[in-house]
Amino acid sequence: MKVRPHVLVVCPQAVAPAWLKVLVGTARREYTPWRHQTESAAWAAERHASMLALDMGTGKTFTALLALGLNGKDTTPVLLHEGSNAKRADRLKQALLMAAGKTLVVVVNYDSVWRGELGKLIEATPWSAIVLDESHRIKSPGGKASRWLARLAAKHEHARRLCLTGTPMPHSPLDLYGQFRFLDPQVFGTSFTRMRSRYAECDVRFPSKVKRWRNQDELAAKLDAHSWRVTADEVLDLPEAIHDTLAVPLSAATMRFYRQLEKEMTAEIEAGTVTVSNALTKLLRLQQATGGYARVEERGTVLIDGMPGKRLVLEDRLSDLHETEPVVVFCRFRNDLDDVAAAARTLGREYAEVSGERKDLERWQAGDATILGVQIASGGVGIDLTRAAYAFYYSLGFSLGDYEQSLARLRRPGQTRCVRYYHLVAPGTVDEQVYAALRERRSVIEAVLANLSPRQGAVA
Repeated sequence: MKVRPHVLVVCPQAVAPAWLKVLVGTARREYTPWRHQTESAAWAAERHASMLALDMGTGKTFTALLALGLNGKDTTPVLLHEGSNAKRADRLKQALLMAAGKTLVVVVNYDSVWRGELGKLIEATPWSAIVLDESHRIKSPGGKASRWLARLAAKHEHARRLCLTGTPMPHSPLDLYGQFRFLDPQVFGTSFTRMRSRYAECDVRFPSKVKRWRNQDELAAKLDAHSWRVTADEVLDLPEAIHDTLAVPLSAATMRFYRQLEKEMTAEIEAGTVTVSNALTKLLRLQQATGGYARVEERGTVLIDGMPGKRLVLEDRLSDLHETEPVVVFCRFRNDLDDVAAAARTLGREYAEVSGERKDLERWQAGDATILGVQIASGGVGIDLTRAAYAFYYSLGFSLGDYEQSLARLRRPGQTRCVRYYHLVAPGTVDEQVYAALRERRSVIEAVLANLSPRQGAVA
């Protein structure tokens, strides 16, 4: 019996339900593609490997179906985004046995695709195409998922490969290497070190620190030859977006605590004991402090001094809005989400949350709550927040991709109002540096460490 090839889609966990929605036959029949979708799909359909660099909201998922010729085809979607590794593997085995001549479209997240029995089964399954949605998730050359997917693509060399992303270079041109190692290793080679030396001049002592870029015209030409770029502003008639900052005064005790942390970290940088690779925990402590909290080993996260300044500023601005106005508040930390919930209670408003612990999106979308707290790392992608035209960034993550995804959750097709984004920033702190780095599309960690470093080039 001839084995029917199938399609593997790898995506962030939060995006999997969106794939199911698009894969349902009735949804496909009722959908009329935009011109940019048919054009980009036709371009990708002629290629064995290609990148569709389509901005958030421009319809990457449906475009991928068009490019793979699956629109209107009798396909069976199989979502493997929940449950243990063994249970996911069992679901895939059953789906393969019951395919009955249909093409399976198997959707699995990046954290699970390479693990245990599921990873072995995926390796052994004949795939006609492998799709990476939000492919910038494999930009790190040493990441386990990145390396495993490169090996999978090499093993299934006849399978078509498609990368989908709105941010192909979240931090730097070097972000392309991991994606093209999967897509077509001939474009940038199979050595990250050689690719980096070709397009970047790095510090001799610290190779991860780029002093200047070079051969960028060549890199751009290679990218253009293998990708189709669509920006939201080019193809969508979206309402205006306004960005503003809200200054957050810190209490004297909180500022003293923050400055002491900053002083200790600066001294460690000067001593050479802080590098880009181990700096995350230290920067998180600084960031938590601007929210009014300290991490104490024996006690966990504790309040530094009274009500946090960010909560006071948030409550003040929320009180200026009508009580029925839907609002989204993006946060990084659990204690920040708790403070947003407390602010909602103070104002007599119903609170809902999308985080690693709660999934209240449908309740908020139905109008049962007006304030939605969203953990930016787990809830910033794959969800529709167009009910709101006001968003507050209580605390920011360090990922440009996650940040831009969160922006596009409100300003996307379906939004009819001007979208206003407010960033809560404690002046003279890491808050300013993180927000500036994201606006300028720079590596957040490197930018903050460079700002703290007493002498330039001291950061590895």
